[in-house]
Amino acid sequence: MDTADNNVIQNVRDTFTSSSFIEQFTVTLLNSNLFVNAITKIVGDACKQQQALICSLSSELNEVKAQLIEVKSQINDHEQYGKRKDILIYGIPFKKDENVIDIVVELGKSLGISLSKSDLYAVHRLPPSRKTTDKTKQAIIVGFLRISDRNQFYSGRKKCRGSDLYKNVFINEHLTNFNNKLYMYACTKLDRKSVYTRNGNVYQYITKGD
Repeated sequence: MDTADNNVIQNVRDTFTSSSFIEQFTVTLLNSNLFVNAITKIVGDACKQQQALICSLSSELNEVKAQLIEVKSQINDHEQYGKRKDILIYGIPFKKDENVIDIVVELGKSLGISLSKSDLYAVHRLPPSRKTTDKTKQAIIVGFLRISDRNQFYSGRKKCRGSDLYKNVFINEHLTNFNNKLYMYACTKLDRKSVYTRNGNVYQYITKGD
């Protein structure tokens, strides 16, 4: 390549890279409807693709969330089913060298229920809650071998109110952590006296006209 050709190439480069040419070229492009429409279409198509992708991912995320909620619900139901033969007894002060089985059997007698050690598969105190001011009143958890005994014991809980010995005793169902939080939330938002549990589920009494 001779010197003349090199000079031509250099001139072309200088022209195309000069600020004046770039400015003029830019103005020309921006004033070109064909160019602007082409760029607008490219950007619009890209935005549509991104929006479609976002919608698809959002749909998948919502589906996964729904599946997760369903799985959590099934796990909670399974856990609650495992507690169906249990009850919790509150309000009986702890005594040194106590026999919790005898305590439960005696409480059962006051409720009109005849029980023996062989009717129970587990009886023990629960650790005191950090929120409990009286640490001597840890709840007693009772596991019955037969659901019928458990239901009879739980159904007779209101008889405690008529007993001087057990008037401060409360008998509750053994709820899962989720169901217990749901119950406590319902008690704070609704009339506490109208909220109750049955078979681990939380309900509210509704009177006619409400």
